[in-house]
Amino acid sequence: MDVGPNKVSILDTSVLHALYQSAQSFEKDDAYSLGASEGEGLFFIKDRSRHAKRRAIWAQAFTATSIEKYTPYLETCTSKLMTTIMAKSKIGPVDLGRLFNHWAFDLMGLMTFGPSNSFGLLENDDPDHLVENCREAARKSGLEMKEKSDGDKDEDEK
Repeated sequence: MDVGPNKVSILDTSVLHALYQSAQSFEKDDAYSLGASEGEGLFFIKDRSRHAKRRAIWAQAFTATSIEKYTPYLETCTSKLMTTIMAKSKIGPVDLGRLFNHWAFDLMGLMTFGPSNSFGLLENDDPDHLVENCREAARKSGLEMKEKSDGDKDEDEK
C-alpha cells in the first residue's frame, strides 16, 4: 500500500523477503539514524555501498546454518533469564534492563567463545562490572551509542 511519496506501508510480512532482495530496494528512512553511533553500526548505515561492504563482513554469521548453531545458546540464555526473573521477583522489584543486559552479554559470550567460557552474568549478577566497563570503554573510545538531539543533523543533511 502506497502511503505517500517514496513511502510504503507493508501489511503482509510474507512480501518482505522479495521486497528486500530486489535490486531496487528502498532507501533507509531517517528512523534508521536514531541512536546511531555516528552512523557506523551496520543497521544504521544508509549509504548502500558502505552498507554492502560492511554487511559482507557479517554475512556468514547470519546464514540459516550459522543461526541454527546459535539456537541452543539462545534457548539456554533465555531459560536462565526466565529463571532469574522468577527468582528475583519473589524477593522484590526486578531490574529488567539490567537482566536484559546480562542476557545479551551471556548470549554474546556463548556465541563468541562457546559454552566453556560463559560470562555467567545472569547467575552471578556481574560482580566484575563487565557491562559497566564495556559501556565505559565504548564511551572513551567514541563508540558510545548517542541519542540525537533536535539540533543534530544526519550526514546527508550537512
